[in-house]
Amino acid sequence: MLRIAVCDDEQDDLLNNRAGIESDLLGRGITEFEIECFGDPDALIASDSIFNLIFLDIEMPGRNGIDTAAKLREKGISTPLVYVTNYTSFALAAYSVFPLSLVSKPLTKDTVQNIMDEFFRRAAADKPKLIEVKTADGMLMLLPSDIIYFNCVAKKDIIAVTASSMLTLTEKFETLYEKIAEYNFFKIRRDIIVNLSHVKAIVDDSKVKMTGDIILPVAHRVKNDFLAALSKKVIVELAGR
Repeated sequence: MLRIAVCDDEQDDLLNNRAGIESDLLGRGITEFEIECFGDPDALIASDSIFNLIFLDIEMPGRNGIDTAAKLREKGISTPLVYVTNYTSFALAAYSVFPLSLVSKPLTKDTVQNIMDEFFRRAAADKPKLIEVKTADGMLMLLPSDIIYFNCVAKKDIIAVTASSMLTLTEKFETLYEKIAEYNFFKIRRDIIVNLSHVKAIVDDSKVKMTGDIILPVAHRVKNDFLAALSKKVIVELAGR
């Protein structure tokens, strides 16, 4: 599911931009998408939704688009941004938060097409990168590299821990493991899956230190396999340098 946010304090621009994006996606044969509109940048910042792309007006009362982008980055949100503005004087400041693009109002069909072409080009170049997971509110796309570890806390609940947040998933634990195994994840206990890229040290021969100084226990029966997987990852990375 592709999720796109559009933030603009002008209602006409908000609806027109949404219509243009929707038309482009449908023209590409993409039907599984959601476009969420925000008339207030603070509402976007406060949203718990995870978006694949954000269209953001720069000139808004109270909090402009550049401030909004900075707040999103502070939350650890690395979603590509597209600035939509009438004010070219903002261009230099806008690029301080690394947007995908900066375009002028009003959004035209060709402009939207060019933006989406670049978005999908980058997404294809980065694959495999996003994984689709189940939550109580529907499907979400997560960046595997953002996940530090998964913890199964109940039969139907899995906590996905990142550097900035914790998300509750409703996947079956074994199904999730099968889905993410190719992304350098390893099950160190029957209820814990770690991202090998976030392993920082082995502690006391039976625990592992993760990003954020998180200490997790390693089951004795998988310790050797875990160390082998960790060593293999390091060797592959060194060979690729």
